[in-house]
This record gives sequence, structure tokens and C-alpha cells, in this order.
Amino acid sequence: LGECPVPENYSLQIRQGFCIAAPSSWSILNIDGGMALILHTTPGQTISIRPDWADSADICQLFIYIASESIESSHLQIRYNEIALNAGLSEITPIGILVLGGNSFVGFQWADTSETGGIYALSLSTNRLLHISHRGKDCAVDKLKEVFTTFRIQ
Repeated sequence: LGECPVPENYSLQIRQGFCIAAPSSWSILNIDGGMALILHTTPGQTISIRPDWADSADICQLFIYIASESIESSHLQIRYNEIALNAGLSEITPIGILVLGGNSFVGFQWADTSETGGIYALSLSTNRLLHISHRGKDCAVDKLKEVFTTFRIQ
């Protein structure tokens, strides 16, 4: 909770309900109204960040939004079941408590033959659920830890 730390050469990104700082060389991608509607959120509560080593979202993308949902387990189980059906899946962790940059979330991580990823959630209040996910061909959670340490719920 609180203000996001902003290391040198990082840019602060503030959305409704959270803030995060990312290296200034990383791409900040805003989400349009159509995509936000599908996610049960608004553009002001959503951000997508692509690291500078990723020339496309296929390489690595971090996605954060606040959805009009309340239950972490339901939110995650739907996504877990979808990923578990992947024929190329080589690893999937059980849904459990994971720490990202000093913040605890409920979530899981996975890998298949072409990419890795993770999906995490935190219930903020009734009908407000924080969703964080990352995925890509070169997108292990360890490569994003510098950004996760700046994340704060507001």
C-alpha cells in the first residue's frame, strides 16, 4: 500500500487503484474500452507493459487490471483450467500464495514448449479484484522482479 518508489530512469504509471514504475525504455500500452469491457474493468484501471528486450507482446508482456469481481479462487481457477488444457504444457504450479516484489498474491505459474507465464490475483474489496499476469517466449517472473518491487495498491 502507498506510494510507488520510482528508481532513477523509471517512469511512474498511476491507475485507479494501483501504481507501478517501469524503466523508461519499456513500452506502456494503454487498453482501449472494448478490451476493458471484456475484462470487466475500465481503461483507467488497466495497464500493459512490454519490456525493452521484447519487440512484441509474444516475447513478453505484463498485464495488470482491476476487475469487477470478488473471488480470487474463481478468477484463477477459470484461467488455470484453460491453461491446463494446453497440449504442450510442461509445468503448472498449484494455485497458492506467491510473493512478487514483496507483495503476496494468490496465483500460479506455468510453462509450455514455447512460453512461460504467471497469473496472480488479490481481492481488494467487494467487487474489486486485482489481476496481474505475464506471459511470453522470454518472460520468466524473475525478469520482471525489478518492476514488481515498485508495485503498490492505492
